[in-house]
Amino acid sequence: MDNYYSIDLPYSTDSQNLMARLAPLPRPVFLDSCQPFCDSGRFDILSAIPAATITVESGQLTCSEPLPGAAEEDLFLAMEYLLERFCPSGLTENLENLPFTGGLLGYLGYPRLQGRGEHGIDRAGLGIYLWAVLVDHKRHCSSVHFLPGCPQSTRDTVLMALQESVNKSIKFNLLDNFSNDMSRS
Repeated sequence: MDNYYSIDLPYSTDSQNLMARLAPLPRPVFLDSCQPFCDSGRFDILSAIPAATITVESGQLTCSEPLPGAAEEDLFLAMEYLLERFCPSGLTENLENLPFTGGLLGYLGYPRLQGRGEHGIDRAGLGIYLWAVLVDHKRHCSSVHFLPGCPQSTRDTVLMALQESVNKSIKFNLLDNFSNDMSRS
């Protein structure tokens, strides 16, 4: 796919149905504005199927793509390298008002006091996403956006998933007992 493009989707005040459709895809992400239960958030952002991933476990960086030199050891250099490689610069002006149409999403674990590495981040999970669903609760509209370079197979998979019916009987359950990994002190 050579060009950026977007497709309008039906709007709903609650994006949980969209997430239920995308949840079976690899590494789904959902930045939830908490609508309709909170009126301060504007956008919900959903995506899946990252083009590349970075994980940090116990301070050890692993990337799904080969990294040059210092980026193999430095999380922030690795993130910068993947962004430059997968996400084009100079997109059209009509994207400037959108909060996200593709790029880097994930989490950085809280640094432990003893830390590891320069930034003390010993746990992270990040992905380079080349598409995103945006739900704008202020304008009451939804759309899916594909960046240039998003593979046709990914685009087809996403569009097919967005058309799937949703099984509403699925409830959230912990797979194991919840336990805090930090002491109260």
